[in-house]
Amino acid sequence: MNLDEAIKISELVKEADTNGFIGFRKAECGVQMWRDQFFKWSDGFNVKEREFDDCTKELSFEYNGVVFFTLIEKESVLNE
Repeated sequence: MNLDEAIKISELVKEADTNGFIGFRKAECGVQMWRDQFFKWSDGFNVKEREFDDCTKELSFEYNGVVFFTLIEKESVLNE
């Protein structure tokens, strides 16, 4: 799967959720990725970092107008 396919799938998931299908999830702020996939796909993009809560950081990048993000523990950010 590439980033364009992920965007298409996330749009379908959002439509399914809007129409009442249970078990589908899409974050309103973008497409959430597992950490290892995020680091694989974010290479070469301008990755932004922000505090999500006391224990968690959000890392994100934008591709074709869609934000891809991952949430990681603050200690993990320092070790990457």
